[in-house]
Amino acid sequence: MDTGQTKIDETFYNGDLQDEPEVDFSYGRTKLRVWEGFVEDLFEYPKIPKSEWGKMSRDYFFEQGPWAEEPDCYVDAEEYYKDLLNYCKKKFRFDQSRQLCDRLIEMFAQAAQKHDKVKIVVE
Repeated sequence: MDTGQTKIDETFYNGDLQDEPEVDFSYGRTKLRVWEGFVEDLFEYPKIPKSEWGKMSRDYFFEQGPWAEEPDCYVDAEEYYKDLLNYCKKKFRFDQSRQLCDRLIEMFAQAAQKHDKVKIVVE
């Protein structure tokens, strides 16, 4: 039975680390709660070349949009989806970062198909 409530997916977050920063990605009825270390791994270690940066990368590196910790920040799913595709070929420090990248691509692709936005909250 669908109760219409948001499902919180903590696959990439350890609730025992309550003082650790997190990033929440929400679309539809799914909220993906992520340990910030995985997000840092996505963008850093090593960085993709600036020539390949899209909207998500620019926002992250210049601390704009959700990365400026704006409350209830909704981002264009299509722009972020296109940028995330640049990270498919990247190597990561953590095994979970690869899985996170794939999961984010899936979420943003679903939203982009509907010309929708994704909510990102950095805490």
